Amino acid sequence: MEAVVELILMSIAMFVGCYIAGKLPLILQNRESKNQLMSVFGAGMLVGTAFAVIIPEGIRMLYINCNQPSEPSMTQPELLLREGGEAEAKQEHEHTHEGERNNELTIALSLLLGFLLMLLVDKCSATHHASTRSDSDSQGVGIINGGTSTSSSRKMCTATLGLVVHAAADGIALGAAVGSHHSDVEFIVFFAIMLHKAPTAFGLTSFLVREGSDYRRINKMLLVFSAAAPLGSFLTFAIINAAGSQSVSSSTHSSSVAMLFSAGTFIYVATVHIIPELMSGSSGSESSETGAGQLSWLQLLTMIIGAFVPVLFSIGHHH
Repeated sequence: MEAVVELILMSIAMFVGCYIAGKLPLILQNRESKNQLMSVFGAGMLVGTAFAVIIPEGIRMLYINCNQPSEPSMTQPELLLREGGEAEAKQEHEHTHEGERNNELTIALSLLLGFLLMLLVDKCSATHHASTRSDSDSQGVGIINGGTSTSSSRKMCTATLGLVVHAAADGIALGAAVGSHHSDVEFIVFFAIMLHKAPTAFGLTSFLVREGSDYRRINKMLLVFSAAAPLGSFLTFAIINAAGSQSVSSSTHSSSVAMLFSAGTFIYVATVHIIPELMSGSSGSESSETGAGQLSWLQLLTMIIGAFVPVLFSIGHHH
């Protein structure tokens, strides 16, 4: 029950925070540089959270689940005495190694599927306006460059759809973190998601305004985007709990797989979307100093600091 309350509170905070951030472009003007700096810090947080928090936690949960003794092993001492200790010990040793090999495969597949899902979403979104863009990254090109075309209405829908799916993937990470029942992991994942989603909501609204969308449509798309992550987190948490109703080991395994899957999505969003978008979006005096398509030294330093923040939080991580 406590985990459900935590998830509800974090989901409400996530929804309200994203909605408010998305409303800012309608009020503020000429704040692009500060928004980019926040996006860089959020990208660093996503990378750091994936590598320093989510992946280690997912692996730890997998191996704890593997090392948990099964119920029939309660009679193992009797079997060892009755049928010969060496044969049983050898069989148990082989079983442990088989479980470790299965865990390695689970880790690889979970990370890879999370990464490839985001790649597939981007490919599906990009096909809708491939004739007007040579870049297959619909989210980044639409929001950062804000180019215009005859199919602006279709562009708005596809860009919003891509962002909504990405937000739902963020929700998977939060739901898995809450399912792990470790408050420090929950906090780091929640903080990283908010730092990523707030500037994304800001960018989405800015893009819709530049495309000439009316206030009512902007508000509708912003509501859908803000609700995607909370819905994704509730769905993930419900699936983990459903698996946990069968056994504790099933719940632990489901949580670890969900966390590793979300780590793959985090890595994709940060490395394929946010960082290239910011590099291609550098302009003016900044691009003349650093060269086109490069982060400024301030942006690079900000991203490095963001990447190490989860590491600092996880130093005191004890179970």
